[in-house]
Amino acid sequence: MLGYFPVVVLAALLIMVVIGRLGLVDRSPDEQVTAEQQGGLAGPAPLYVVVHGLDQGKDWPEIRSALSPRGTVLTLRYRATLLAGSRLLNRLPLYSNADPRTLAANVSKEIDKHFDPRRHTQVVLIGQSLGALIVRQAYLQGTRDGARWADAVSRMVLLAGMNRGWDISGHKPADMSGGRWLAFWFGSWFGRLTGTGKLIMAAETGAPFVANLRLAWMRHFQSAAAKPIEIVQLLGDIDDVVSDNDNKDLRAMASSKFAWIRVRGTGHADISNFSDPTAYGELQMGDYRRNKFLLAATGDFAEVRRANEEQAFKTDEDVSHIVFVVHGIRDRGEWAAAFEQALQGRFKELAGPGKKLVVASIRYGYFGMGPFLFQPGREKYVKWFMDEYTETLARYPKAKQVHFVGHSNGTYLLAAALKDYDSLQVDRVALGGSVVRKQYDWRPVFANRQVSRVLNYVAADDWVVSLFPRFFEPRWMYALLGNDIGSAGFNGFEHQPQGFAEVKYILGGHDAMLDRIPEIADFLLNPNPDASAYPLDTDKPRGRYEHASAWADWLLIWPALLALVAFIGWHVVVSASEPRWPWLAIYIGLVLTILFKL
Repeated sequence: MLGYFPVVVLAALLIMVVIGRLGLVDRSPDEQVTAEQQGGLAGPAPLYVVVHGLDQGKDWPEIRSALSPRGTVLTLRYRATLLAGSRLLNRLPLYSNADPRTLAANVSKEIDKHFDPRRHTQVVLIGQSLGALIVRQAYLQGTRDGARWADAVSRMVLLAGMNRGWDISGHKPADMSGGRWLAFWFGSWFGRLTGTGKLIMAAETGAPFVANLRLAWMRHFQSAAAKPIEIVQLLGDIDDVVSDNDNKDLRAMASSKFAWIRVRGTGHADISNFSDPTAYGELQMGDYRRNKFLLAATGDFAEVRRANEEQAFKTDEDVSHIVFVVHGIRDRGEWAAAFEQALQGRFKELAGPGKKLVVASIRYGYFGMGPFLFQPGREKYVKWFMDEYTETLARYPKAKQVHFVGHSNGTYLLAAALKDYDSLQVDRVALGGSVVRKQYDWRPVFANRQVSRVLNYVAADDWVVSLFPRFFEPRWMYALLGNDIGSAGFNGFEHQPQGFAEVKYILGGHDAMLDRIPEIADFLLNPNPDASAYPLDTDKPRGRYEHASAWADWLLIWPALLALVAFIGWHVVVSASEPRWPWLAIYIGLVLTILFKL
């Protein structure tokens, strides 16, 4: 009945995979920024810089008309959609592969071209949706470059800003419809598969661009030399793209010059729609939004603060040390309590008066073996980890030392984040049951001063690591699938720069490191730990799983498991009467359920 349809679908998927792997679409994205200047009073006046989001400035005429009587309006445009050569592709909502950091750097250059200190008394930056991230990055770029315009910035207005990124992984906005959620879900899958839409994917919560920006933002404004600026955020109360938490970003924005203003009856696309004729009694929605916008962009800040609807974020400035404890797969991290007790006890012995330690035992819930083996599932939690890391550092801005303890998937989260996020910095790292590839190169991580010391515990009998992540580790398998997990918890790391130490081998399985909690606490907190003195349980290269993890048996284990699954499935299906396909579907569902719940 279906005819050739399944074959056509399979062929289409194959083509998309090849396109994505080879990067055949949008290899040279348009990253230019064009400027248009309008208005201007006879004498010195503010320069209002407006940067749009993915809508590419559909409401610019209304923004210009609101601002031009009060100063010069500089609108900056970039291409947010795919620059394709065919009419068909240009009609599809495919987003650009432009690098947002490059766009922000070009925004900074354009502002510098048009800023005239003789004509412009101040600069007000206005970013909408994705544009909010770009103007923040542009401001940091301008301050680093010593640009004149950056010194003149007095206020930043963020309209429905994706300040913490967009998120559909369980924290979607309450007003997001099922259709829009499906569009984000399908679009992100399609983009990853075909290598398109890297611009919008860069704005996902926890993505490198977002996390690095948030950390750089906090570090900049925590500096005594940083000039404080006024920050005003506006968000509609029925925004169907950006949630309250995504928009507020109170921890990264913590400032006495911060205000968050709610715009009622307004969705994501309507935040700058000042011509909406909808009326409720004497209130016209377009005028209402226009007044809110003008208050945020041009009003006296004392008046803006009176309209503020969010209390400033409170920080704890007594904390001097933070230790992150991150659990792994098939584990809810109950053992973190033992780490907290040992760390707090050792800290009291070593720390001077007035110092405080926080054990950040962050949790992402139960994570089964099945989803762990698939890279997208792990990547989701890398972004989660970076978001939690940023939130924690914002809460404790005076912490001078940040350490990390990771077990199993926790080791992967840190290693992957260190590679992708140059803003991630931890001092000392303790790893156990590591599922990172043994070929992982720690040398650039140390060279970039992202870490100072690493201690890796290698267990002799860790069957979890030796049989499962090890499968994806051979170089040819990594080149084929790009699945970056491996056997460092069973085989150790190949690249060990100065400051890296391994304890190999300790007796026990996947959780063997939990027998070494006191010495891990000493390694993290002691100013002069001697990791070479930590005792070994065995000097044998590996334990009982040595041969099971070697090439000969490695080639047998997985085919044997697949053969067993196929054998059972065959008999389940052929034993049924026609139609047999429901039994096949049920069996596949059962196998997937077991895989994802292991």
